Amino acid sequence: MSCRWISRLLFFCFFFTSLTYAASTQKEDPIKIKYERNTIVVQNTSNKVVNLRDAKIQFNYYGRILKITNAQENIQGIHFQSQDLRQSGGNKVYTVTISTDKKNLLNPNASLKLKLVSDKKDVPHDFKFFTAPQPVNVTVSVQNKDWVETISVCNTSGASIPLKNIEFDFNYSKPMSNKIWGSPWAEWKLASQTGNQVVLIGGTPDTPALPSDPGCMNPLTIKFNASPSAPAPTGPFVFKAEMGNTPSVGNLHVSLASSPDGSLPNPSITIAGPNTNVQKAMTWGTSWDLTNLPVGSYTISGSTVSNGSQSYVATPVNAQVNSQQTTNANITYQPAPTAAVTVTLNNPPTAQVPLTLTGKNGTINQTVSNGTVLHLANDTYQVTSNIAGYNSVATPNPLVIPNATSLSISYTAINTGDAGSRKINFVNQCSFPVWFGFISGATPNKSGGETCATDADCYPNNTCVDRGAGGKHCFWTNPVPANNNFKLAPNGGVNSVVIPYTKLPNGATWSGAAAGRTNCTSAGCETADCGNGEGGCPAGRGFKQPATQAEFTFQTSATDFYDVSAVNGLNIPVAMTPVNTPVNSNDPYNCGAPGSTTPNTNIGACTWDLNPIYTEFNWVRAGGSACTSSSDCQSGSVCGLSVNPGKTPLLQKTCGKLIGYWNANEICGVQNNYGAPFNCQQQLPSPNNAYKMFQLLGCAPIPSCYQNGAQNNCCGCVNWDQEGVGVPPAPFTEQCVNSNNYWVSNVMPGLKWIKQACPSVYTYPYDDMSSTFVCRVMKDRNGTQVNSVDYTITFCPGGKTGGVSPS
Repeated sequence: MSCRWISRLLFFCFFFTSLTYAASTQKEDPIKIKYERNTIVVQNTSNKVVNLRDAKIQFNYYGRILKITNAQENIQGIHFQSQDLRQSGGNKVYTVTISTDKKNLLNPNASLKLKLVSDKKDVPHDFKFFTAPQPVNVTVSVQNKDWVETISVCNTSGASIPLKNIEFDFNYSKPMSNKIWGSPWAEWKLASQTGNQVVLIGGTPDTPALPSDPGCMNPLTIKFNASPSAPAPTGPFVFKAEMGNTPSVGNLHVSLASSPDGSLPNPSITIAGPNTNVQKAMTWGTSWDLTNLPVGSYTISGSTVSNGSQSYVATPVNAQVNSQQTTNANITYQPAPTAAVTVTLNNPPTAQVPLTLTGKNGTINQTVSNGTVLHLANDTYQVTSNIAGYNSVATPNPLVIPNATSLSISYTAINTGDAGSRKINFVNQCSFPVWFGFISGATPNKSGGETCATDADCYPNNTCVDRGAGGKHCFWTNPVPANNNFKLAPNGGVNSVVIPYTKLPNGATWSGAAAGRTNCTSAGCETADCGNGEGGCPAGRGFKQPATQAEFTFQTSATDFYDVSAVNGLNIPVAMTPVNTPVNSNDPYNCGAPGSTTPNTNIGACTWDLNPIYTEFNWVRAGGSACTSSSDCQSGSVCGLSVNPGKTPLLQKTCGKLIGYWNANEICGVQNNYGAPFNCQQQLPSPNNAYKMFQLLGCAPIPSCYQNGAQNNCCGCVNWDQEGVGVPPAPFTEQCVNSNNYWVSNVMPGLKWIKQACPSVYTYPYDDMSSTFVCRVMKDRNGTQVNSVDYTITFCPGGKTGGVSPS
């Protein structure tokens, strides 16, 4: 696969003047239009100056307008035109244009009055106000790959850019192609090419706005076919859009001091302010620059870090970002106030034992002996000490500091006859309650067939489930906690289940998935519902999607297979970690921890900082008002897709609490006629012209690009390590046999934002090559060696909620 990078060109297009504002077309429109006494009154109701240069006023009128005159002297260059839309006596659409012969500024609370002279006594109606596209502050880069020239436009303006009426100007020495595409879909057209100067126009009413993106994570792309040897497009690049009032923006320079202790891990730094909440793992002694931030007050904070015996904290810093200025902020770490806790070990199997303390501010892993004194920062810790072949009980648990001064841990050997059973620990590090649940896989009956009449036809630890029209089938029995309580308290709630030793002829012990459900009542759960309210999931039932799932197949003697899946979207972050089984440094997928906020060998940590490229990827609670972007919503709500049973369409863009994230595959599965930006029913171009977009999103029935002999009409396959994602290269991950350019351009961007937030998560049907983990630890069971790995499933690992707020 050939790839040529044009030198990464960075250009900035600035607004012409700080006093020039285009009228907003958002919900709070500052331009109000009314008609009184043969006069059209255009009023600026905002407290900002509005530029009327090249503005248009459109309205319907039955009859013929003879002329429109300016009733004032302060506005110059009024012209009008009409478009005859009459059908058997219908209306005409008239457009009034305010020409470019002057900079026409409309002051706050001022009005423009246009006198209308016509042949009828009718009243104009359906007024619409449009501003001409204005230059917007963006960053541009150019790349040619596989004979496709890609211009990436990053929104560094500090505000969301509407894409309903846009223009892009640049220089190109070759004849410009008329076939132009990109993401999001904007119906780009070649308006003109004069010499080397190219003008493209685009935008549709359905094109989503481009969010502010100071980190350039999700650019708008403009693509056309071009030879790799052809000269690249060059600047000056000018991107124009119908912007609202230009926000004042400034810059923030954050410096992290050197580590106060050489053994400390790198901290995560969070910057929160107006329309901004970003997080980054910073290396000690480095800096972080954020440009074009909205003016306002920002809080810079850092995560608690620990060397095992001493925690360190950073005092949050408040910084005021001012217009066109750079504000400096310095973050330093100091030892956290601690309390001494003496550890007592009862019947420990070894002199030194592993100890894990999971608190709200982080996790401490330490090896302790009887009498060890720990110096712990104030927090509430869940205590675990996992040693193969032993159960442990800690008292008190949770350990509350500074109240507690001692910690006692007792160990009991496990009978070897219990080897082969599997214990799954659940830990909730979310700031809200979570109800864990299981869904189980189907199994053959005792005769090797598929159907059953009663439980007696199924193997032990299996049950016969009536699937209605699908008949009765055997399924694994879902495990239940000893206290029959599936609810995990926020900020550290724990529980566990035990899956008994079972051996099927196919070698399986149990297979299925676990997920965290939110906002559960006796009537059901808001996310990941499985049909039994706050209780366990009935066998044979699945989770209602989107739901993040820990999926696994436990085997009697062979290796286990497991992953964390977001193939159908996400509700909350999830991590799955084998207990007391170190990662194989020669194979990061051997006993690794998908979803973990701690980096595995060669696999990047999951920050769970989810930054969807489209507003439609936000999954919000239904019942809010319609929206086009989150700026339309009140504080605490975002704009996204909500499910509205009984309404048409089923999926609607509304304001609401963020309860999870969709992906395009799930959106088309729920509403198969959904339009832009996913275009589920769109016929694909050659060589996939036998399929529609929803089939490419689900990779069904299109074969994988990983298969031997795969052609360029295959589906899926990304060498993620070449896309800047923390996934190990070959030989740890299988590399693509072939590639489908249309999939790469139109499907992969809708997956990459998830993979960037968690490199180890499973994002699409063929992503198993970078997301499937294996593990095996053998123990003796009455003379037979059996696989006995236990696992911990953590919800919101490290307290990372992914931005969701289901409470």
